[in-house]
Amino acid sequence: MRSCVTTALLTGVILFAYGTVAQAAIVWNGEGDGVNWSDPNNWDLDRVPNSADTVTLNNSTVSVAVADAVMDRFSNGGTVNIDNGGVLTGSHGYTLRYITKINVNDGGLLPAGATWAIRSNVDVNAGGRMTGTHGIGTNETRTLNVWGTFEPRGTSAAGAFSLGASASPNYDGRLYLKDGGTVVLDVFATASNEYFNVSGQDSGSVLDLSAGSIVLRPQAGYAVQIGDVFDLWEQPNANAVMNVGDGSNISIEGSALTLDTSRWVGEGVVTVIPEPTGLALIGLGGLFLRRRRR
Repeated sequence: MRSCVTTALLTGVILFAYGTVAQAAIVWNGEGDGVNWSDPNNWDLDRVPNSADTVTLNNSTVSVAVADAVMDRFSNGGTVNIDNGGVLTGSHGYTLRYITKINVNDGGLLPAGATWAIRSNVDVNAGGRMTGTHGIGTNETRTLNVWGTFEPRGTSAAGAFSLGASASPNYDGRLYLKDGGTVVLDVFATASNEYFNVSGQDSGSVLDLSAGSIVLRPQAGYAVQIGDVFDLWEQPNANAVMNVGDGSNISIEGSALTLDTSRWVGEGVVTVIPEPTGLALIGLGGLFLRRRRR
């Protein structure tokens, strides 16, 4: 019995130690250059965070300008600027929570996990890029501004990027596509694509796609065909603010085909049609046949 107890105690100690390592805390003190994530002297443990660390910034502003910045999650407020050459990778679904603001600047990359929600305010600035995440405002009211490039969800499967939460308590998600910005939605087959689902219970949720560019990117060897249909937004929340534009900013990556956007404003639906030159040739062909029959 004593041997079993001893083994159990030792196992508990080992598990406790492992758990402590897995949830290590590291605190920004700014005692190095006071700016850069990559300076070990800016951290209380005199090393940069690793993928197991919970990062506390104490409301400081920190620059990520290296491609190997990693962490588990944040624990309180602060601002992170992901600058030129910077990549910040997290390993937890809460990586984008408990931080006041993230700015993805020119040349910066924020590769978020496909199962994560954006739980902080994020600006993807011109030249910056953010990938992944399944929604914003699903647990807290948050805003995403896109002047750079935003690629939601990842590239593995079709599905929704959600804005807001319809359950109680109510939270709102707001996405603003700005001039010069690009949102990339993956398409896998006709009627199989990434799309926006605008939830919430009031007018706090916003989907603004009136500026910038929306690019449909074929995945998994899919070749877009004339007649294919994509439903790119849904609005369960009738009170949400929808400013989707006229659809003239939507294109298909790597294809000369164009889109019929007559159902875009009311339904979020676009249909693949021939390029304008092709339509003109079809029209001329019909005219030629009519003349021959005469």
